[in-house]
Amino acid sequence: MLAPLALLNRLQLNRNVMLPRTRRAMKVLAWNVRWGGQDRAARIVDAIADHAPAVVVLSEYQPLGSAPILAALHAKGWSHSVANAPPPRRGGLAIMSRSPIHLSARSHGLTAFARHYLAAFLPEYGVELRAVYGPLHNDPHDQFWTEVLADLRSEADRDVLLIGDFNSGASLADSPVSNVFCAHHFAQLPDAGYIDLWRAHAGIDAKEHTWQGPKNPYRLDHAFGSASLRSRTSACSYSHEERLSGISDHSILTVEIESPAT
Repeated sequence: MLAPLALLNRLQLNRNVMLPRTRRAMKVLAWNVRWGGQDRAARIVDAIADHAPAVVVLSEYQPLGSAPILAALHAKGWSHSVANAPPPRRGGLAIMSRSPIHLSARSHGLTAFARHYLAAFLPEYGVELRAVYGPLHNDPHDQFWTEVLADLRSEADRDVLLIGDFNSGASLADSPVSNVFCAHHFAQLPDAGYIDLWRAHAGIDAKEHTWQGPKNPYRLDHAFGSASLRSRTSACSYSHEERLSGISDHSILTVEIESPAT
Protein backbone atom coordinates (compact mmCIF):
# COMPACT_ATOMS: atom_id res chain seq x y z
CA MET A 1 0.00 0.00 0.00
CA LEU A 2 1.29 3.48 -0.86
CA ALA A 3 2.15 5.83 1.98
CA PRO A 4 -0.19 8.86 2.26
CA LEU A 5 2.39 11.26 0.78
CA ALA A 6 3.12 8.96 -2.13
CA LEU A 7 -0.61 8.56 -2.78
CA LEU A 8 -1.08 12.34 -2.76
CA ASN A 9 1.77 12.79 -5.22
CA ARG A 10 0.25 10.17 -7.52
CA LEU A 11 -3.13 11.91 -7.41
CA GLN A 12 -1.57 15.26 -8.21
CA LEU A 13 0.23 13.78 -11.19
CA ASN A 14 -2.89 12.07 -12.50
CA ARG A 15 -4.75 14.72 -14.52
CA ASN A 16 -7.92 12.61 -14.51
CA VAL A 17 -8.27 12.74 -10.70
CA MET A 18 -9.82 15.78 -9.00
CA LEU A 19 -8.99 16.40 -5.36
CA PRO A 20 -11.92 17.66 -3.26
CA ARG A 21 -12.08 21.43 -2.82
CA THR A 22 -13.18 23.04 0.41
CA ARG A 23 -15.76 25.79 -0.10
CA ARG A 24 -15.95 28.79 2.19
CA ALA A 25 -18.97 30.28 3.89
CA MET A 26 -20.63 33.03 1.87
CA LYS A 27 -22.41 36.24 2.85
CA VAL A 28 -24.77 37.69 0.25
CA LEU A 29 -25.84 41.33 0.55
CA ALA A 30 -28.88 42.61 -1.36
CA TRP A 31 -29.78 46.29 -1.55
CA ASN A 32 -32.03 48.55 -3.58
CA VAL A 33 -29.75 51.58 -4.00
CA ARG A 34 -32.50 53.91 -5.30
CA TRP A 35 -32.19 55.34 -8.78
CA GLY A 36 -28.80 53.78 -9.41
CA GLY A 37 -27.10 55.45 -6.48
CA GLN A 38 -26.01 58.61 -8.31
CA ASP A 39 -24.32 61.13 -5.96
CA ARG A 40 -24.59 58.66 -3.05
CA ALA A 41 -22.13 56.24 -4.68
CA ALA A 42 -19.29 56.71 -2.19
CA ARG A 43 -21.59 56.26 0.81
CA ILE A 44 -23.16 53.18 -0.78
CA VAL A 45 -19.76 51.58 -1.41
CA ASP A 46 -18.60 52.30 2.14
CA ALA A 47 -21.78 50.80 3.59
CA ILE A 48 -21.42 47.65 1.50
CA ALA A 49 -17.75 47.29 2.43
CA ASP A 50 -18.62 47.62 6.14
CA HIS A 51 -20.80 44.49 5.87
CA ALA A 52 -17.96 42.59 4.10
CA PRO A 53 -20.12 40.36 1.86
CA ALA A 54 -18.75 37.89 -0.65
CA VAL A 55 -21.55 38.68 -3.11
CA VAL A 56 -23.47 41.93 -3.70
CA VAL A 57 -26.89 42.12 -5.39
CA LEU A 58 -27.94 45.63 -6.42
CA SER A 59 -31.46 46.48 -7.51
CA GLU A 60 -32.50 49.73 -9.20
CA TYR A 61 -29.10 49.41 -10.84
CA GLN A 62 -28.60 51.77 -13.78
CA PRO A 63 -25.66 51.36 -16.19
CA LEU A 64 -24.77 55.07 -16.07
CA GLY A 65 -25.84 56.09 -12.56
CA SER A 66 -24.39 52.98 -10.93
CA ALA A 67 -21.09 52.96 -12.82
CA PRO A 68 -19.12 54.63 -9.97
CA ILE A 69 -20.45 52.00 -7.53
CA LEU A 70 -19.41 49.09 -9.71
CA ALA A 71 -16.00 50.62 -10.42
CA ALA A 72 -15.29 51.23 -6.73
CA LEU A 73 -16.45 47.76 -5.70
CA HIS A 74 -14.32 46.22 -8.44
CA ALA A 75 -11.29 48.08 -7.11
CA LYS A 76 -12.04 46.76 -3.61
CA GLY A 77 -12.05 43.14 -4.74
CA TRP A 78 -15.55 42.42 -6.05
CA SER A 79 -14.00 41.87 -9.45
CA HIS A 80 -16.54 39.50 -11.01
CA SER A 81 -19.87 40.88 -12.16
CA VAL A 82 -22.96 40.28 -14.24
CA ALA A 83 -25.68 42.82 -14.95
CA ASN A 84 -28.66 43.40 -17.18
CA ALA A 85 -29.29 46.40 -19.43
CA PRO A 86 -32.41 48.30 -18.33
CA PRO A 87 -33.79 51.05 -20.57
CA PRO A 88 -32.77 54.65 -19.78
CA ARG A 89 -34.12 55.92 -16.45
CA ARG A 90 -35.34 52.45 -15.52
CA GLY A 91 -33.94 50.17 -12.84
CA GLY A 92 -32.37 46.75 -13.28
CA LEU A 93 -30.06 44.33 -11.49
CA ALA A 94 -26.34 43.83 -11.03
CA ILE A 95 -24.44 41.12 -9.14
CA MET A 96 -20.83 41.54 -8.02
CA SER A 97 -18.75 38.80 -6.47
CA ARG A 98 -15.27 38.20 -5.09
CA SER A 99 -15.23 34.82 -6.87
CA PRO A 100 -16.25 33.84 -10.40
CA ILE A 101 -19.89 34.15 -11.35
CA HIS A 102 -21.59 32.83 -14.48
CA LEU A 103 -24.90 33.73 -16.08
CA SER A 104 -27.44 30.90 -16.03
CA ALA A 105 -29.79 30.22 -18.92
CA ARG A 106 -33.44 30.78 -18.10
CA SER A 107 -36.74 29.75 -19.66
CA HIS A 108 -37.92 31.56 -22.78
CA GLY A 109 -40.86 32.99 -20.85
CA LEU A 110 -38.51 35.13 -18.73
CA THR A 111 -36.82 36.80 -21.72
CA ALA A 112 -39.22 39.74 -21.63
CA PHE A 113 -38.37 40.35 -17.97
CA ALA A 114 -34.59 40.57 -18.26
CA ARG A 115 -34.31 43.74 -16.17
CA HIS A 116 -36.38 42.22 -13.35
CA TYR A 117 -34.73 38.79 -13.05
CA LEU A 118 -31.03 37.94 -13.23
CA ALA A 119 -29.94 34.32 -12.90
CA ALA A 120 -26.35 33.35 -12.11
CA PHE A 121 -24.31 30.47 -10.72
CA LEU A 122 -21.59 30.79 -8.07
CA PRO A 123 -19.31 27.76 -8.58
CA GLU A 124 -17.15 28.59 -5.54
CA TYR A 125 -20.17 27.99 -3.31
CA GLY A 126 -22.36 25.71 -5.41
CA VAL A 127 -25.28 28.17 -5.27
CA GLU A 128 -27.73 29.17 -7.96
CA LEU A 129 -28.46 32.86 -7.36
CA ARG A 130 -31.71 34.39 -8.62
CA ALA A 131 -31.78 38.18 -8.22
CA VAL A 132 -35.19 39.85 -8.29
CA TYR A 133 -36.33 43.42 -8.81
CA GLY A 134 -40.10 43.02 -8.76
CA PRO A 135 -42.18 44.83 -11.38
CA LEU A 136 -44.69 47.47 -10.32
CA HIS A 137 -48.25 48.32 -11.32
CA ASN A 138 -47.57 49.54 -14.85
CA ASP A 139 -45.58 46.41 -15.75
CA PRO A 140 -47.01 42.97 -16.65
CA HIS A 141 -46.50 41.81 -13.06
CA ASP A 142 -48.92 38.86 -13.19
CA GLN A 143 -47.07 37.35 -16.14
CA PHE A 144 -43.72 38.01 -14.49
CA TRP A 145 -44.57 36.15 -11.29
CA THR A 146 -46.26 33.32 -13.18
CA GLU A 147 -43.06 32.77 -15.20
CA VAL A 148 -40.77 33.13 -12.17
CA LEU A 149 -42.77 30.65 -10.08
CA ALA A 150 -42.76 28.11 -12.90
CA ASP A 151 -39.01 28.52 -13.30
CA LEU A 152 -38.40 28.16 -9.57
CA ARG A 153 -40.53 25.00 -9.35
CA SER A 154 -38.40 23.42 -12.07
CA GLU A 155 -35.21 23.79 -9.99
CA ALA A 156 -36.45 23.44 -6.41
CA ASP A 157 -34.22 20.39 -5.91
CA ARG A 158 -31.08 22.53 -6.33
CA ASP A 159 -29.36 24.98 -3.95
CA VAL A 160 -31.22 28.11 -5.07
CA LEU A 161 -31.24 31.53 -3.41
CA LEU A 162 -33.93 33.97 -4.56
CA ILE A 163 -33.08 37.45 -3.26
CA GLY A 164 -33.75 41.12 -3.86
CA ASP A 165 -36.45 43.77 -3.83
CA PHE A 166 -39.61 41.85 -4.63
CA ASN A 167 -41.87 44.94 -4.41
CA SER A 168 -44.26 42.57 -2.66
CA GLY A 169 -44.80 40.76 0.61
CA ALA A 170 -47.42 39.15 2.80
CA SER A 171 -50.54 41.17 3.57
CA LEU A 172 -50.99 42.04 7.27
CA ALA A 173 -47.58 40.49 8.04
CA ASP A 174 -45.09 42.47 5.98
CA SER A 175 -47.25 45.59 6.13
CA PRO A 176 -50.37 46.55 8.10
CA VAL A 177 -52.38 46.77 4.87
CA SER A 178 -54.62 43.90 3.77
CA ASN A 179 -53.77 44.07 0.07
CA VAL A 180 -50.00 44.21 -0.42
CA PHE A 181 -49.18 44.37 -4.12
CA CYS A 182 -48.81 40.91 -5.71
CA ALA A 183 -49.29 39.23 -2.32
CA HIS A 184 -51.17 36.33 -3.96
CA HIS A 185 -48.05 35.52 -6.01
CA PHE A 186 -45.74 35.99 -3.03
CA ALA A 187 -47.85 33.49 -1.07
CA GLN A 188 -47.14 30.79 -3.68
CA LEU A 189 -43.39 30.67 -3.05
CA PRO A 190 -43.65 28.06 -0.24
CA ASP A 191 -45.77 25.83 -2.48
CA ALA A 192 -43.07 26.15 -5.15
CA GLY A 193 -40.57 24.70 -2.65
CA TYR A 194 -39.00 27.86 -1.21
CA ILE A 195 -38.65 29.06 2.38
CA ASP A 196 -38.68 32.64 3.65
CA LEU A 197 -35.19 32.67 5.16
CA TRP A 198 -35.73 35.75 7.31
CA ARG A 199 -38.89 34.35 8.92
CA ALA A 200 -37.15 30.99 9.35
CA HIS A 201 -34.59 32.74 11.55
CA ALA A 202 -36.56 35.62 13.08
CA GLY A 203 -39.79 33.72 13.75
CA ILE A 204 -43.16 33.47 12.06
CA ASP A 205 -44.60 36.45 13.96
CA ALA A 206 -41.59 38.74 13.57
CA LYS A 207 -42.17 42.14 11.99
CA GLU A 208 -39.64 44.48 10.40
CA HIS A 209 -39.99 46.78 7.44
CA THR A 210 -37.45 47.69 4.78
CA TRP A 211 -39.20 50.60 3.03
CA GLN A 212 -41.51 53.33 4.25
CA GLY A 213 -44.40 54.34 2.03
CA PRO A 214 -46.37 57.59 2.29
CA LYS A 215 -48.67 56.00 4.87
CA ASN A 216 -47.49 52.49 5.70
CA PRO A 217 -44.23 50.57 6.12
CA TYR A 218 -43.49 47.48 4.04
CA ARG A 219 -41.04 44.57 4.07
CA LEU A 220 -40.30 44.45 0.35
CA ASP A 221 -36.80 42.97 0.39
CA HIS A 222 -36.69 39.21 0.76
CA ALA A 223 -34.53 36.11 0.60
CA PHE A 224 -36.09 32.73 -0.17
CA GLY A 225 -34.16 29.48 -0.36
CA SER A 226 -34.82 26.00 -1.65
CA ALA A 227 -35.00 23.30 1.03
CA SER A 228 -31.40 22.21 0.48
CA LEU A 229 -30.16 25.81 0.67
CA ARG A 230 -32.18 26.42 3.83
CA SER A 231 -30.18 23.68 5.54
CA ARG A 232 -27.01 25.64 4.73
CA THR A 233 -28.30 29.07 5.82
CA SER A 234 -26.93 30.20 9.18
CA ALA A 235 -28.27 33.77 9.30
CA CYS A 236 -30.62 36.18 7.54
CA SER A 237 -31.09 39.73 8.79
CA TYR A 238 -31.71 43.36 7.90
CA SER A 239 -29.62 46.45 8.52
CA HIS A 240 -31.84 49.54 8.77
CA GLU A 241 -29.17 52.12 9.60
CA GLU A 242 -28.45 52.81 5.94
CA ARG A 243 -32.11 53.53 5.19
CA LEU A 244 -32.61 55.67 8.28
CA SER A 245 -29.54 57.76 7.45
CA GLY A 246 -30.74 58.37 3.88
CA ILE A 247 -28.12 56.44 1.94
CA SER A 248 -31.02 54.66 0.24
CA ASP A 249 -34.75 54.36 0.86
CA HIS A 250 -34.38 50.57 1.38
CA SER A 251 -32.75 48.60 4.17
CA ILE A 252 -29.89 46.17 3.49
CA LEU A 253 -30.60 42.43 3.54
CA THR A 254 -27.85 39.89 4.27
CA VAL A 255 -27.86 36.10 4.11
CA GLU A 256 -25.06 33.85 5.34
CA ILE A 257 -24.68 30.46 3.70
CA GLU A 258 -22.39 27.74 4.99
CA SER A 259 -20.29 25.41 2.91
CA PRO A 260 -22.16 22.27 1.83
CA ALA A 261 -21.67 19.11 3.82
CA THR A 262 -18.92 16.89 2.42
